[in-house]
Amino acid sequence: MRNSEKKQLMNFLEKRLPNQKNELNKIINDNYEIEIYNLIKIYKDMDVNFDSEILGNMDEVIAYCAFYKVFKGIVPLATISEAIIEYYDCRMKRYGDKFWRSLNIEMFSEKNINEIREAALYSQKNVYKEDYLVYFMEGDGTYTFGNNTIRCPIHIFCKKAQIFEFLATICSLDYIRSKYMKSGLTREKCLCNPDDEMCTFRWKNNK
Repeated sequence: MRNSEKKQLMNFLEKRLPNQKNELNKIINDNYEIEIYNLIKIYKDMDVNFDSEILGNMDEVIAYCAFYKVFKGIVPLATISEAIIEYYDCRMKRYGDKFWRSLNIEMFSEKNINEIREAALYSQKNVYKEDYLVYFMEGDGTYTFGNNTIRCPIHIFCKKAQIFEFLATICSLDYIRSKYMKSGLTREKCLCNPDDEMCTFRWKNNK
């Protein structure tokens, strides 16, 4: 996360805690880079394919997790989550309708769906023990396509970092992207819920 983005995110937190602005800024300035460093170490020790495109969002995941860890025990989880979600929504909105229409077309193209289907099959042969394990789900009329994610490195990462309670915030960002992309995401089960054994992603083209 660039300094400008971190500052923007801080603005959303400070809005909720206006009387603590100076204290909050001191805390993040003193601790954010340390938390980033520690979280990167945890991630680099994981048994995943670091060259995988699907793990390309881990830098962003680590940035949000570091933000949470900086304020954990100081600011309530709900307040941190609200700030991150509002910041992320504003950030996604700035991309504009043209960008999201293009992504919608790409996502529901036959080529992309075939690639997702093949990636799921590949994940089932994956030798990396903490990488994605995914089963593709063909559309049944109520959704266009989906997948059941049995193993998720973000889930494993949050557990290793001892911040499992923050995973639900990370997972909620999927719905924001889906809102702008009009991809109709539903997910009856999610690994952020301790009782669920998988994430059941279902997408429907709502363009």
